[in-house]
Amino acid sequence: MQVALQAIYESLQLGKLLRPPAQWSRDLKDCKNLWLVGLGKAAYHHVKALAKIYPDIQKKIAVVPTFYPSENDEIFFQGAHPELNDLSFKAGRELMRWLGKIPGDTSMIFCLS
Repeated sequence: MQVALQAIYESLQLGKLLRPPAQWSRDLKDCKNLWLVGLGKAAYHHVKALAKIYPDIQKKIAVVPTFYPSENDEIFFQGAHPELNDLSFKAGRELMRWLGKIPGDTSMIFCLS
């Protein structure tokens, strides 16, 4: 099942769906501290696609299925899917801890799937 889910998520090609309109580009260029937060089945792909579009993102944080590792400057918390278990709740608590650290001058893109 894990392999099937991964194949489905990767087939979505979210990068093609997230081409930024001109308004997004203009608004986000003015952001000095931009965080990207992802939660849900496709959070990994949201983060990857938006990070390519907006390379100035300061923090990339997401709760993702266990088969997606974080890379470099990403902070990925591993959650279970499709069943909820202790790993899922731990990932949620870690995400909330990070959200509590967001400075007041931060703009955030929140991807929920």
